[in-house]
Amino acid sequence: MKFQKIFKELLDDKGMSARKLGQVIGIDNASIYTYLQGALPNLENAVKLANYFDCTLNYLFGLDIYPDEFLFTSTFNSNVFYERYEALLKEKSLSQYQLWKETGLSPSCRSFWRQGKIPKMETLIKVAKFMSVSIDYLVGRSAG
Repeated sequence: MKFQKIFKELLDDKGMSARKLGQVIGIDNASIYTYLQGALPNLENAVKLANYFDCTLNYLFGLDIYPDEFLFTSTFNSNVFYERYEALLKEKSLSQYQLWKETGLSPSCRSFWRQGKIPKMETLIKVAKFMSVSIDYLVGRSAG
């Protein structure tokens, strides 16, 4: 998995142990170790990691080859995802059906997103790829 490899490389580049990283950024050690084994973090922890390593979420999850392709903020806005998702569907003339068909996501996701629930990282990655935008843009860490 790309995330696991990139995460390990970033840790090595910083000369940081997993335990120390967890203490510095406020993620419990058990979670850090599951990420090293290949589990994907939730969005909150992914943003903490990206902030610490000063990179985009796209880079962290292997969607970009350079860590700082554009300016990004250190936070995300949970209300932005659904707004941007809906706007992108219109802008790109895409249907919900196309998204569900091409990504394998469930149609029920939309109602959860409308309520302000943040998708799991796996889902954010699929949506970003399908929409041809960055994860950072989808969650409000970048303007474009």
